[in-house]
Amino acid sequence: MVMKLFLKLAGVVLPQIIDLLSPMIRTELGTLLRDLYEKALLTDNPWDDYGIEFLAQILAIELPELE
Repeated sequence: MVMKLFLKLAGVVLPQIIDLLSPMIRTELGTLLRDLYEKALLTDNPWDDYGIEFLAQILAIELPELE
């Protein structure tokens, strides 16, 4: 129950914090997450993929489409 509340709050608060960051930092954060996502897709561990997808969703950062 506490985790569910935390996730709801994170989904609301973190994107607002990201909006306050300078454009250069937002761009670098997006680049970092996209690079991590590409690396996560190369591992055998599906939780790598889920973890990066989760962070990207919370931070409102678009990841590349899977083919």
